[in-house]
Formats: sequence, C-alpha cells, structure tokens
Amino acid sequence: MERQFEFPLSEKFRAYLRLDYLLRRLFKAADNAEWPFFTALFDLLDVLERGDIKADLIKDLERVTEQLNRWAALPGVDAERLTGLSQELQCHRQWLLGQARLPPSWRDDPLLMGLRARFSVAGGDAPFDLPQLCCWQQRSAVLRQADVAAWLDKVEPFARALGLFLHLVREGGREEEVVARNGFFQASSEHLVLLQLAGLPQDIYPSVSGSRGRYTVRLMKLGDDGESRALAEDLPLTLCHCSWQ
Repeated sequence: MERQFEFPLSEKFRAYLRLDYLLRRLFKAADNAEWPFFTALFDLLDVLERGDIKADLIKDLERVTEQLNRWAALPGVDAERLTGLSQELQCHRQWLLGQARLPPSWRDDPLLMGLRARFSVAGGDAPFDLPQLCCWQQRSAVLRQADVAAWLDKVEPFARALGLFLHLVREGGREEEVVARNGFFQASSEHLVLLQLAGLPQDIYPSVSGSRGRYTVRLMKLGDDGESRALAEDLPLTLCHCSWQ
C-alpha cells in the first residue's frame, strides 16, 4: 500500500480530521478497554467541547446532500446510488439535529467522569490513583464489554456521519503530478480544504503550511540519526486537491 500524507487547509477540517483520527483510535482500542481506550475517549471529549462541531457538520451534510440531489438530475449518472447516499446523509443529519450535545450522556456517566481528571496525569491510571478503574477492570468481560458498547453507541452515529462526509470530500479530489524544486512546492489553496501527498520515498516526509490563499510544501529527509533536514533536490510527487466551499 502506497504511503499517503494528508493535511487540512482550514481550521474546520483540521478539527474534522482530528475527530476522525480519535474516533478510529477509540474503536480500535475498544476490545481491551484499557489506558489507550480511555485516553482516546477523553481526548475526543476534549476536542468536541472546544467548538460547535455539531452545527458545522449539520450544515455541511445539508450542503453535500443538495449537491448530490443536483447531480442525480443530470443524464448519465448513477441516480440510484446518489439518491441512496443523499438519504443516508439526511438520516445522519436528522440524528445530529436531535442531539443537544456531542457525545450525548458521556458527561453524565459517573465512572467516566470519575476517571477523566486523572487521565491528564502521567501514570494516572495507577491502582492507588484510580481504584475504581482497577475494580471495573476486574469485572467479568461480559459486563465490561456491555459498558464499552454503551459508550460507543453514543458516538457511533456521529462517527458514521463524519466518516461519510470526509469520504465524499476525498472522493471529489483532483490529482496532479508535480515536481518539488529543491524540495519545495507552492500553489493556490483557494477553496481547498484537504491536501493529500503520495509517491514519496520512504525516508522523505512533507511539512505543509498555508497562509493568504496559498499553501507551501517543504520536503524533509529523516536521517538515520533522527535529525530532519530540508531536501535540497528536485523530487516528483502526486498531489490530490480536495475542495469544499
């Protein structure tokens, strides 16, 4: 599988990508429900509390639904598939509209809130710091998994809504083969929200920044000593520009 790097080019999509990353971590760690699971859960809760993600996603789901409906009316398209996607997006939007906050009920769970404060402390899951976690972990696997399933149920519809929206934005990306001269490339970022980079050698990674309608890619070489140095040679790469207005 080819390596691919992805960078947000707007603050809203920075939040979207961070949430998508945390949701994937949360569901991946759910089988064990130990420190990584709770760390992902509380990190996710912290990010959700920083801004009105729900309102932004509701608007974006509505806009992409309207776009799909317009495309479904064009000749030569798979109208049935577009209609199905539109209906799925509307279901996600209706669920979000029905939630007072995200994720619902986590803040009302006494066990989770009892654990939350200690998870900002290094080694804060030690038995003498969190005896209630130690006690919970000694319960039967059936009871623990029932609790985990209940916590995940509160956020799974949000994960599916966000995942589908990001999938559609990525699917609409435009690929371009470019050459980074002396390891440097710059272009307009108007209407762009995500930038994907591929085709780089194993020891090369990109550093991306954006300002005033332009983005800049600086290729870096990771040395055997762990130091990173700016690449000083021409290198071809594949860019995928994903836009959203």
